[in-house]
Amino acid sequence: MITLVGPNEREYHVHQELLCAHSTYFAAASKKDWKEGQEHRIPLLCDNFTAVGLYVQWTYGGEIFSRPGTVESEGQDGQPYSELRPLVEAFIFGEKIQDGAFKDAAIDSLIASINTPGKDDKCWYPSGSMVDRVYEGTPEGSPLRRLMVVIHVNHGGREWLEGVTNMEFLKDLAEDLYIDREAETYRANPTASHLKSCGYHHHDEDGLCYSETT
Repeated sequence: MITLVGPNEREYHVHQELLCAHSTYFAAASKKDWKEGQEHRIPLLCDNFTAVGLYVQWTYGGEIFSRPGTVESEGQDGQPYSELRPLVEAFIFGEKIQDGAFKDAAIDSLIASINTPGKDDKCWYPSGSMVDRVYEGTPEGSPLRRLMVVIHVNHGGREWLEGVTNMEFLKDLAEDLYIDREAETYRANPTASHLKSCGYHHHDEDGLCYSETT
């Protein structure tokens, strides 16, 4: 079976039995009732070539090897080039072809990646446009969406939101932050009436408050 990937129709040659055993999408496309099944060629012209390559690797070996062996360079999110984006794309491809085990493996690989320091001894996390891509390529309730929210709640900062435009993610993030706050056993009330409220006033930080002049 030949899969044609991307606008340049780059080819992957994969045993049809393997594809059909793992994916209901490929099982359906391979039927003789369809042109793809008759010609043994399945077009994946809108899919990510690297993600499909990881899937081919998975079908034959049951593992995902995605960490680049070359020197890292800065990506469009200000992060060093890493395996994060390929793994995100791999999960999204798994969503399309309906292979639950592959999606689970992509999630596990992504978790392993964010816990593995790069060449700068820092751990890197998906943020910015990568989060938008997750929400664009997955349905509501997706475990990858959930993972994005958990990562941001536990590791993120305000700068992580630069470049994020997806309102569904921002809504999910806000809801999760509220849940975390409600779960706390004790939290000082920053709006208690006995506390100074000058942080919300117009006067300068060192200026006199009206309450001190009247």
